[in-house]
Amino acid sequence: MRKSREEAAETRERIVDTAAHEFGQHGIAETGLADVMAAVGLTHGGFYKHFDPKDSLSRKPSKRVWTRNGSAWKRLRVMKP
Repeated sequence: MRKSREEAAETRERIVDTAAHEFGQHGIAETGLADVMAAVGLTHGGFYKHFDPKDSLSRKPSKRVWTRNGSAWKRLRVMKP
């Protein structure tokens, strides 16, 4: 059964969010594609419906982590006495 574009986009976001978490916990070099997909609850083969090579997956979560951390650093600077 085919997913709607909206469902596919939601799944892609779940993969990116989970990858960001896994990369943050274990590092990019130590996190395999199978690890990310297992954490999402999808098959390893399902990845290729949403992404091309692993490097495209590693860029999005990494950017997301940097964005989150950047926001946290900005808040800490504002709170500094």
